[in-house]
Amino acid sequence: MLTAGQIAPTFEKRPVFGLPVSVPHTRYSTVICFVRGLGSPLTREALSLLQDRWAEFDELGHRIVAITDSPASMAQDFVPRYHVLFPVICDPGQELFKLYEVGGHIELAGNLRGLAGSARSAFRALRHGHGPLERNHLKLPAQFCVASDGRLTHARYGRAMTDVPEIDDLLAAC
Repeated sequence: MLTAGQIAPTFEKRPVFGLPVSVPHTRYSTVICFVRGLGSPLTREALSLLQDRWAEFDELGHRIVAITDSPASMAQDFVPRYHVLFPVICDPGQELFKLYEVGGHIELAGNLRGLAGSARSAFRALRHGHGPLERNHLKLPAQFCVASDGRLTHARYGRAMTDVPEIDDLLAAC
């Protein structure tokens, strides 16, 4: 697992809409949020939380990038429908997930314990509805902050599918 202080893996990918995204970026720090499939209410909740505070990141010179293993066809509908203002990169081959060591599934029992432990998050997520089911519905989320010099200032791997980004922690870490 990657940890704060390490050099972040580098990449350049084209998001669903917009110009290619390079990590690290020489002018800004980058918040990378690995999310489950776009059909998941938990993913929709995580992206909603980021979207609600996007302006704060932008004002501080940080950019947000979401990475999902959903197919591009799904994201091309999702991004404009939910007015996502930051880049969303589709990684159906999970190349970036592997590069950042994100991915492992936990057993269903572990996810059920996570749901029970954070019922409030789960209920908030359900208000977003459920989209199409995807093959990796038990994928765990993760968040990273990459400084402009390429160093990780924050690395957080989700322990349950209900883990959503702690926005204040991300803002403080960047």
